[in-house]
Amino acid sequence: RKTLNARNESDNDDDDDDEPELKVSKSQNRKRIAIL
Repeated sequence: RKTLNARNESDNDDDDDDEPELKVSKSQNRKRIAIL
């Protein structure tokens, strides 16, 4: 299990399964940006 610091540093990693909800919102944001 990652520490909070490690998790913050690797915020841009898509293989972070610790916070699936955050992962979903991140991909949703990317899709919105792509649409815009």
